[in-house]
Amino acid sequence: MHEWSLARNLVQAVKDQLPPGESRSVESVTVKLGEFNRILPGSLLFCFGLACRGTSLEGARLEIESVPIRCGCGACGTGFEPGQIVSVCPVCGTGAVELWSGNELDISGFHLTD
Repeated sequence: MHEWSLARNLVQAVKDQLPPGESRSVESVTVKLGEFNRILPGSLLFCFGLACRGTSLEGARLEIESVPIRCGCGACGTGFEPGQIVSVCPVCGTGAVELWSGNELDISGFHLTD
């Protein structure tokens, strides 16, 4: 289950961003999660809770913002949401299709307790 290693990496990344000597604990962490990643949000939430144990993130909520898959045509610039399989642009028919979004796993922010 790669969600476990992802959760541990998220916890470490937040801990690395905390100011030295910060005494407040982390209340919530928000991540942008692209649908193309095939990461199971429920599994990531569960693993995040476990990875936070014994750290300044213990008890923190993980808030997941889903990012849809968006593709674009490198030839004509058309943006579109693909179906199951994308091999050509639906407007100009070229095969210059690029993934524009949906592959994210980014920490977009975190909040400390007051």
